[in-house]
Formats: sequence, structure tokens, C-alpha cells
Amino acid sequence: MSNNGPEESGGSSRRRRGGSKGGAAAVSADRRPGAIPCGGDGEQRLPAADAGHQRRRNLRGSGRTQRNKDNDRNSAPALDSNALRGPGAQPGANQEASLKEKKKRQKAAKEEQLKAKKEEERMEAERKEAKQKEAEQKEAGRKEAERKEAERKEAERLEAERKEREENAAKAAELSAKRREQRMFNLSYCGESPSAARISETELRKLDSSLKKCTGFIRKLRGSGITEESHKSLLLDVRMLNLSRYISEVVAAISETKLRSSDTEYAALLCSELHQRFEDFSAQLSTALSTIVLSTHATAGKDLSSRRGAMRLLVELFVLGMYPDVTAVISVLRELMKSVRDSREAAVANLSVVASFVRAVSRFLLLQPESESGEAPTASWEDEVASLQTKQAITAALESYYKGEVSKLYADAKEELRKAEYATLRARQTKGCVDDATAAKHDEARQICERIYAACGTLAEALGKKAAEPCCQTCRRNGAEG
Repeated sequence: MSNNGPEESGGSSRRRRGGSKGGAAAVSADRRPGAIPCGGDGEQRLPAADAGHQRRRNLRGSGRTQRNKDNDRNSAPALDSNALRGPGAQPGANQEASLKEKKKRQKAAKEEQLKAKKEEERMEAERKEAKQKEAEQKEAGRKEAERKEAERKEAERLEAERKEREENAAKAAELSAKRREQRMFNLSYCGESPSAARISETELRKLDSSLKKCTGFIRKLRGSGITEESHKSLLLDVRMLNLSRYISEVVAAISETKLRSSDTEYAALLCSELHQRFEDFSAQLSTALSTIVLSTHATAGKDLSSRRGAMRLLVELFVLGMYPDVTAVISVLRELMKSVRDSREAAVANLSVVASFVRAVSRFLLLQPESESGEAPTASWEDEVASLQTKQAITAALESYYKGEVSKLYADAKEELRKAEYATLRARQTKGCVDDATAAKHDEARQICERIYAACGTLAEALGKKAAEPCCQTCRRNGAEG
């Protein structure tokens, strides 16, 4: 039985419906004997009995066809999704294998990408490490270069200091030899029976004794003073002029000259030249210098620098042998160390002059304190300038002065400074500012305390004593630097 029964039945039904509408005229026209009826579309039509039979056949056939289709659908194997995709679709197992292969390739690609990324990160880390090592090497090289440069500079500095010490030692040795020679030469003109004869009157008459030249020399002494630059010209004038009538004026000009510490040597050379020519010059100069040293602001109007310079020159004249007796120096020193109760300013000024004396004669007139290493100082002609008894007497007098008068003076100065500081602080707290009188009093107390502290340090070092405690920040800083 054909499976086209339902379609044919459907077609007959459509033909009948079509014939009833559009083909009524055609049927009427073809109704003649022996003719086969046709539909409106030209299709031949069966008789009514045959048509009903045909319909029943078609209906039965369509029922069987539907049952056959249902049976075929139930008995047919189920098709997978791949079978519905067409003739090019793969079976399910191949698709799963393909998916697995694809996932495997994707995983391998991801692993490869991850591996490449890690390799890139490793290479980047290596580059950074290499750069860091290079920077560290450069920094190490720079530091090494700086260290070597610092070592080179330090070596140069040490070498320069060594050369400077050697030069200074050579200069000091040369100067010491000259001073010793000068001392022996000057001593030969001293005493009741000197071994050397001074220039005679006949030779003096041959020199220039004009008033103009002699007064010009004195004006030069007072004007330019005795310095490294002027002493050679002054020595030349002394050798060319007859100054026997102007000794007192020359002595006054020399004693009143403000001598710096570095100028004492040249002043002593000029005085030695005059000592070898004029017999009464040394005695007059010693007296004039002693007077200036013992003067104060109230009596002679001499400032402190002139007093210190005169003290240094007085000691230098003794060291160079212009007068063999040390009595004049000791007398001046004892007068300076006397207690000055009425004027603290005068006591401080005397202490400053005593400190200048100690710096000038520490090797000649004082006992040398033991060094920290315990080594004795090298023997020198300077140790024979004064006797041991003289050194002991001067050292004992200075120790008594340091423990008594100086200690009391320093304690009073610290108390005055403490009061001045309290007054300054009180004024700042109550008034908000410090008036001029209070500030001036504080500055004066501080300056006096600093001067006493500096002199105490000089005496303590020369006598081998413990230094005093600083009284202010400036003294502490100076003590640390010293």
C-alpha cells in the first residue's frame, strides 16, 4: 500500500471543494451520455459510487500508513545529535576526542604562555639584578675612589704637618742656637771686668750724631715700632749713628712701643746691638720696663697689651744675657702676685701679666712638670739660664699664688657671673626684655670670668696642676678646643 493515500485523499477533498465552486458550469456543460465528469481544473472525475469507494480506500490506507509510521518510529534506532547535523557530522566518540584534544591544546598553549611569562619575568629579574649589581659596583668603585682620595689627602696632610713640624723644629733649633750665641756674646759685656770691649769714644765720634738723624731714628722707633719688617732698617741706623746723647729717649721709645708676641725677638736683637755699644743702656731699659709692667690704668694709664709686651721683653733681655742677675725679674713678679683687695680689675690685669710671664719663661725659670709618658725633657742650654734654687723659688711662689689669690679671684668672678645671669633671667621673665644696664653688667662679668679662666689654664699647665672648671659656655668651648 502506498504512503501517498492521505495526500491523494486530501487532494480529492480539495478537488471536490474546488469542483463545487468554480467548476459548476463545466459539469453542466459536459453532461452528455458516455462522458466522464471533470472538475473545474480539468481533472477527470469518477462516478459517485466509485468516488465513495475510493474515499473509503484512501481512509483505510491512510490509517495503515499512520500506524506503519508510528511502528517505524518506535522500532527505529535513536539518532544522536551528530546524525542530525548532516552527512559531514562525526560520531560522538570522535567529537569527544576532538574536544579533549582541543582542551589539551588550549591547556598546552596556556602552559606555554605561562612558561614564556615566567621566563620573561626571570629574564627581567636577571636584568634588574644585573643593573643593581652594576649600580652596586659603581657605588663601590665610587666609595673606593673616595676612600683612596681621602687617604691620599690625609697622607698629604700628615706629610705637610710632618714637614711643617720639621721646619719649625729646624727653625726653633736655629733660633735657639742664635739666642745661645747672642747670650754668650752679651754676657761678655757684663760684669765688673767684661771680656769684650765696647766701641770706643773715638769710633763713636766718627759716626753721625746730627740732631736730625738721631731724632729721626727715635721718631721711627715710636712710629713704625719694632717689627720683622722694620728691625733691619733700625739695626742699620744704630750702627751708623752716635746715639750716646740720646740713650734716655731711645729707652723711652723702646719701652713704650707696643710689642706683639712675634715682635719680641726682633726687639731683643735691637736691644742687644744697643747693649753692646752703650754701657748704661741695659740698666735704664730694665728699670723702664719694670715700671711699665707694674703700672695700672689708675696710675700710669698704660693699657694691658703694653704691660704684657714689656714683661715679655724684660724676660727676653735676661735670657739673652743683657743683665746676668734675675733679681729684677723676680722683684717684678712678686709685686704682680701681691693681693689687690681694692680693685678686682687691677687684680685681673696683674693675673694676665703673670700669665704672659709664665708663657715666656716656662723653660728658663720654672721647674718642668713631669710629662704623661714619664720621659724627662731633653737637656738644653735653656735649662742653665737660671739656677735650680731660683727655679724652685719662682715655681713655689707661683703655686702659692695659684692656690690662693687666683683661686679666690676666680671663685668671686664665677659668683658675680652667676648673679648677673640670674638678674638677666629675672628681667626677661618679669619685663619680657633685658635693660641695657643689666645686659652690660652681665657682659662685663662674663668677660672677666673668661679672662681669669684663660690665665688659670696657663698657670695650671705650666705648674702641672689640674685646670679649673669652666664658668660659661665660651670657657667650655675654649677648653675643649685647647
